[in-house]
Amino acid sequence: METILKQHGLLGCFTEIVTNPAFVDAEGRLNIVPFHDSASTPHGCNLCPPNMCKGLVLKRIQAADSEFRKRRYIYLGDGKGDYCPCLRLGAQDFVVPRKSFPLRNLIYNKQALIKAVIHEWSNGEELAAVLLDIIDRILIDENSRTEVMASPDNGCKTTPVSYP
Repeated sequence: METILKQHGLLGCFTEIVTNPAFVDAEGRLNIVPFHDSASTPHGCNLCPPNMCKGLVLKRIQAADSEFRKRRYIYLGDGKGDYCPCLRLGAQDFVVPRKSFPLRNLIYNKQALIKAVIHEWSNGEELAAVLLDIIDRILIDENSRTEVMASPDNGCKTTPVSYP
């Protein structure tokens, strides 16, 4: 992940990248190991796979964030393992599930459990538009609107998104 983000000049936009650790062994093979060592410290979440509970990761990030109550989180996902962290998001946050994927179905089957604002996407262009719209909404809500808005005038394509 870091290599890809660095190549596109985006690495500095992230404070942390959480993924299963990987290394190349002496034979040149890529080895991926679980984020949580389930043998010594199982995470105990029945919603997540044994290798990583993203809900616990989000909880740790929120606990370490001194601005947690003021900050708004945008969570993107598509798999079943992305459902657990969505349950930890608040009403000020956003969850962005991919259409026709397990996370979207889990959210809508138990929508009352999700406090965050939900925005769906199906392809990269739609995801970009949704993210720009969310950022615009955050700027409006915080009365901090700047000239760097997501608009066709500055090369960004926007699409209308309904907000609850």
